[in-house]
Amino acid sequence: MRIVNVSVLNNKELLLHLDNESCKIFKMEEYLEGKVFKPLKDINELKKFKLEFGCIEWECGASLSEDTLLSRSVSEAKSN
Repeated sequence: MRIVNVSVLNNKELLLHLDNESCKIFKMEEYLEGKVFKPLKDINELKKFKLEFGCIEWECGASLSEDTLLSRSVSEAKSN
């Protein structure tokens, strides 16, 4: 499974779109207290990211690996 796209949900969760047409939800809540992640409490900052090789990198310098995103997310239904 690979992450091919990411959407930011209003409740500061990330919707991970996978290459097998399924989706997973990653909850950012526990990460937002960390020093490098604090700017991401602002939803506008949370939306300023790039996806490279399954990893998410934000403009503020924070990043999460594909392994972390996939292992700590919950499964959703197949995407349309």
